[in-house]
Amino acid sequence: MMKTTNTNKHISSRPRATRTPIRVHLAIGIPSPQDVVFAYLADLENNSEWNWSVAATTPIGGPGGEGRHFAQRRVSPRSANDLLEITALDPPRLVEILGDLDDAEVRYRYELTALTSDRTRLLTTVELTPKAPMPGARLYAGRLNDAISTNLESLKAVFVDRQLSVAVPAPR
Repeated sequence: MMKTTNTNKHISSRPRATRTPIRVHLAIGIPSPQDVVFAYLADLENNSEWNWSVAATTPIGGPGGEGRHFAQRRVSPRSANDLLEITALDPPRLVEILGDLDDAEVRYRYELTALTSDRTRLLTTVELTPKAPMPGARLYAGRLNDAISTNLESLKAVFVDRQLSVAVPAPR
């Protein structure tokens, strides 16, 4: 009798490739007034001050506000040039950004709520949709969560270190 081997038994344990969006939701308290936090987040040129993976963000023509485009140079996880667009602004409550990355589309949603006159709750939602099937997407989700958490702590530190409690100019 010939012995048969089930070669499929290991396939199910391999990470599956997916284009399903990876979503991360995180909240943080920032010791600054809501309008100040909003103005800072709405000015994407500030990204390199608190996002460890961004080297620079530069506006690409047009007036400030909704619909404005930005070129962003990332240094991690690998060097890349991205295109960002502010898709929604609702001062001082909401900033939404759509990003076209080399291998994914990303949506950032920043929802701000005043906790007190000098403290703001920031709820951040990031939705990353791979442009091609991504093996190990669940593993990547954990790394994405950690990176966003680190960035939000850096954002909070900007306000603590600088005591940003005076009005910040509106986005250019």
